[in-house]
Parts: sequence; structure tokens; C-alpha cells
Amino acid sequence: MRAAYLEAAAIAAGLLRDPAVARRWTRPSALEGFTVGGLAAHLGAQVVNVTAVLAADLPAEVRVLTL
Repeated sequence: MRAAYLEAAAIAAGLLRDPAVARRWTRPSALEGFTVGGLAAHLGAQVVNVTAVLAADLPAEVRVLTL
């Protein structure tokens, strides 16, 4: 799990460093209602927030699905 997280975080960081993102920051993104900058900020926040989410207890009403 750690290796997958670190790989995904590295990919996200690479996308966020892409100069094309900065050039299109205020333009609409592929996700309706988000600018490129808003979507980039959302992506970056997920890299940081995942550790808190994984550390939190699951609410009783949540069903855990396995593959």
C-alpha cells in the first residue's frame, strides 16, 4: 500500500509541476465546475489528506468492500 501511495503521489507531483497546468490555471478543466487550478489544488490536497483518512476510524455505517 505504501509503495502504491508513493507512486501515485509522485505522479500527482509531476502533473502539478507541468508548465501546461500553470499556463491554463484559470481555464475550465475537464471536470465541470472546476478550473485547471481548482482541479490541481484538489489533486494536491488528496496527496496530503490521504494519511489522515487512512488513520481515521471507519464510521459504523460504512460497509467495507474487498476485491
